[in-house]
Amino acid sequence: MAEFPTPEPTATPEPTATPEPTATPEPTPVPEPTAAPTPEPTPTTAPEPTATHVPAPPAADLPAAEALAPLGENLKWAAHFDNATKSWSVFDPTGTFSVDDLVVPGGRKPDPDSIGELTTISKGRIYSVSVESDGSPTLGGKTRSLSAGVNTVVW
Repeated sequence: MAEFPTPEPTATPEPTATPEPTATPEPTPVPEPTAAPTPEPTPTTAPEPTATHVPAPPAADLPAAEALAPLGENLKWAAHFDNATKSWSVFDPTGTFSVDDLVVPGGRKPDPDSIGELTTISKGRIYSVSVESDGSPTLGGKTRSLSAGVNTVVW
């Protein structure tokens, strides 16, 4: 008879330890927001004015020569159209004004004999001011940016 090998006994597996369930930690409470005090604005005082020249507000009516004096020799002429009377008036210290310089609605040129002398400059009125070169004079209490040629200025 043939000999059969004797089977080796199989090892019994060792039981593994099952880990104990861990407790779920309690949530950390979120603190309630506290109202932060709103800071009160600190009152401030206006700075003391510095010693700079501030032009006086313009008078209602000024003689044309006085009102246009800041332009000096840069001024060629100034003109105003009175819509109520439909007439032009011109201040021309240099003698360079020409009727052709005026821009008239409809392209018509005014009759040269109908053009009067501009003697006063009035606040709130519109003037055509012709200057020789660019500049930034103070006219009517405001600094104006003028370009060489004819400029429209609301006094």
